[in-house]
Amino acid sequence: MPAIFPGYVRCSFGPVEKITSHQILPVADAFVLKASDFGGSLIFPEEKLNRDDIEKAGRIKNADYRRFILNCYTLLRLILSRRLKCKPEEIVYETLTGGKPVIPGNPLFFNISHTRTGFAFIITDGFHNGIDIEEINPNMNFVPVIERFFSPNEVRFILESEVTSRERFYILWTRKEALLKSIGTGIIDNLSTVEVHKGVNKLYRNMFACLDDIKRGVYKEMPVNR
Repeated sequence: MPAIFPGYVRCSFGPVEKITSHQILPVADAFVLKASDFGGSLIFPEEKLNRDDIEKAGRIKNADYRRFILNCYTLLRLILSRRLKCKPEEIVYETLTGGKPVIPGNPLFFNISHTRTGFAFIITDGFHNGIDIEEINPNMNFVPVIERFFSPNEVRFILESEVTSRERFYILWTRKEALLKSIGTGIIDNLSTVEVHKGVNKLYRNMFACLDDIKRGVYKEMPVNR
């Protein structure tokens, strides 16, 4: 599989010294693709393309970007079909209010993120996931962003290093977004209350309530106040 799908990474979660078998641990399959992997070409014949994926990609005006996204959507569908043991065209997934994609009635979860040059998706069986990628903008003034959307601890962490402050900003931003995508809330108003400082995730408990609704195929808007 790694030879077929560039950027394939398999990740296991748990203390290394206790790992005895991947089959008894939660496992996430993560794929990272670059636009340069495809050279601007559409690598799949037309009969392999899904009509819904064509419609989504068709909203993109840039032709190279559109072909790249369509390639990635098709790869995602092919991989899901292998996991679900069905034909790619039989897969139907929905996007809930918080932006979380689900396959109704199935415990297989996936999440995607993309930029003009990169596409990432993650697949897990039986537990929720989230993923986010961003392009680093060397000219972006991120100070107003962190003052509004980051906790005081996170702000200090980002600004304590002049050399790596921009990279630290993007690291924490992608952590925040991936975490919220996993929960299914999407970006919330009081994002500064969600802290992902130095690998520690802090958020209020009732945010997780929507996961039970997602399991039932129902999404309810979550309150953002403590």
